[in-house]
Amino acid sequence: MLGTGRDHYRVRTNSVGILMRRLVIAGALLVAAAAAHAQPAPPPIATDRPDQTESAFLVPRGFVQLEFGGLHAADDAGAGSTLRALNVGNALLRMGVLERVELRLGFVGWQRVSGDGLSAFNGFGDLAAGAKLRLVRGGGAVPTIALLGMVTLPVGDAAFRADGVDPFVKAAFAQDLGNGFGLGYNVGAIWTTETDGSGDERLRTDLAYSVAIGRGLTDRLAAFVEGYGVVGVSAGRASWRALDGGFVFALRPNVQLDLSGGVGLNEAATDWFLSGGVSVRVPR
Repeated sequence: MLGTGRDHYRVRTNSVGILMRRLVIAGALLVAAAAAHAQPAPPPIATDRPDQTESAFLVPRGFVQLEFGGLHAADDAGAGSTLRALNVGNALLRMGVLERVELRLGFVGWQRVSGDGLSAFNGFGDLAAGAKLRLVRGGGAVPTIALLGMVTLPVGDAAFRADGVDPFVKAAFAQDLGNGFGLGYNVGAIWTTETDGSGDERLRTDLAYSVAIGRGLTDRLAAFVEGYGVVGVSAGRASWRALDGGFVFALRPNVQLDLSGGVGLNEAATDWFLSGGVSVRVPR
């Protein structure tokens, strides 16, 4: 957010009535200060990174949140070769526009892929745009539920650009388990445009799932572990599963740092990755 939306006033004074105007201004300032003090403080920042599970919580109305990070991953490419990927500048901009709606704009960032005996290539990835809608405000045994939908916009460099405008949807759930534990889980579908050798395009379908459990270790530090994966539905689509975990640290109520890593659990999954990032919400 570029500003708080508050108006700025300039008061012109002259020798007639100056005392009265000063009294009015002082009174207005006292009323504004009392009103600001009476407003409830916003909840601590809740992010969709670093885990793969999208949060069921929304950015509060009138706030803007930027979640920014990078990742290094490696995978066995066969024949004794290791494929390495570096991603820098992965970003998600989240804007609370209504009490139950947030708008989202994602950017894959800059990527570099290299491997033993292979020429390295790099470039910028695609954008994605969408929204998150809260369906149920949970409590007790009832989870908080949100629906998330986005579409990939193929605007990246050729090596990293999607073949089409590809949508995905997820249902996100969150529950407080007590004793400092929290549970989040997602189910969703991903559609990917694939172009074959003859130039024909086909839309492929995958189902995605994730389950994450976290616990506060101190009033600022929390840890999580997560299982997640994809089930290939369309012919020729591979299924894979992975496990990750990490830490988040609340530097301030509106600033969060994160560090995480994960490993693949089958041959189709990436062998391992390390990730770190920072998230900031404004205004505070």
